[in-house]
Amino acid sequence: MTIKRNILSFIAAITLLASTSTFAADDTPSGTIVIDEFQVMLLIGGTSGGGTLLLDGHSYSFKVSGLKLGGIGAHKIHLTGEVYDLNNIGDLEGDYLSWQAGLTAGVGKSGLAMKNNKGVKLRLTSSKDVGIALSVGVEGFRILDVH
Repeated sequence: MTIKRNILSFIAAITLLASTSTFAADDTPSGTIVIDEFQVMLLIGGTSGGGTLLLDGHSYSFKVSGLKLGGIGAHKIHLTGEVYDLNNIGDLEGDYLSWQAGLTAGVGKSGLAMKNNKGVKLRLTSSKDVGIALSVGVEGFRILDVH
């Protein structure tokens, strides 16, 4: 049991370090975001889902598709977080890339910090992952069809 707890603590520390290193302490969120996705992985995996951006009292929906390198399993993920440096709603669309570590054994936790080529940053966390999966590697996804 202690080994499992140590592994979980190590994964959580790596995730927290990765998520905080992309953002300055004085960053102010532009809005909030919710993403629901499903991942299937066998060293290489795919992601599919959608989400909602809340910005200036308006709600915008979008689709998510992606690719993951370094994991095994399948799980449903509910991510929530903040969006930074979003000056134009169209800038949310694009490709996001991050190092990611997480463990889901029934119910799990994960965290991501990502940035697209337009400078928009996402800080995402999840405590509602459901499934069986272990992932340590690179994750990328594309946000499209924002409306």
